[in-house]
Amino acid sequence: MKAIGVAHGDVVLLSQSGRKTVALAHLDESDEAQPGVARVSTIMRRNLHLDIGDDITVTGIGSDVPNGKFIRVLPIDDTVDEDMLGEKLFENYLQPYFAGAFRPVQQGSLFLVSSRQGGHDVEFVVMETDPKPYCIVGSKTDIIYNGAPIPRQDVL
Repeated sequence: MKAIGVAHGDVVLLSQSGRKTVALAHLDESDEAQPGVARVSTIMRRNLHLDIGDDITVTGIGSDVPNGKFIRVLPIDDTVDEDMLGEKLFENYLQPYFAGAFRPVQQGSLFLVSSRQGGHDVEFVVMETDPKPYCIVGSKTDIIYNGAPIPRQDVL
């Protein structure tokens, strides 16, 4: 990563076969680190339709990622219960996930939020970003979360 000018915490564009997503780089400085190998989370692999061992392109995009005016997200239907929707979804999942964070998101990408209340994890899809196609979610970004949960098969 250092060879391509990417430092720990930089925003990177991951791409493979025409699919793209944005992520934060976390450099592996352990003894297990291998040159030319990037470890990609399960969610990022799902966003790119990757299998373990597939090749990807990693491009540092640094400060070229604009701050978001708003994002619109929907939960994946098989990860939420009816009683979790509405304000509970925002208060228990989205607000804590984005609070005080520097999180890049891309339209069409999935992200997983763990419950801080002891409940189960909820997966969301980014339906829209402004500006497009990706942005940084910060304290001034509006998070719109209204709408029916979306079926998983509609986003994969």
